[in-house]
Amino acid sequence: MLYLFALVFGFASEGIGSAMAALVSDIFGLGKIGATFGVLELGFGIGAAIGPVLGGLIFDVTNSYFMAFLIGALVMVVSTLLIALVRRETS
Repeated sequence: MLYLFALVFGFASEGIGSAMAALVSDIFGLGKIGATFGVLELGFGIGAAIGPVLGGLIFDVTNSYFMAFLIGALVMVVSTLLIALVRRETS
């Protein structure tokens, strides 16, 4: 099971970087790729810092992770809708 997990995780996690670079350059252009990645990484970092603390706080208050997972799912739906609104830059 460990080897299967390592294989799937390796392909999934390493594939996202190259796919994200291609998508960002296609949508925002090569001239803005540094700034765009900077904003993305800032958002990822803030989420990685706040997420576990907020999840733990929710668990401490409610004695359940249900609300934490529900909030996470809602944030993902909102993110997906916002990403769907992004249009390619025309030059």
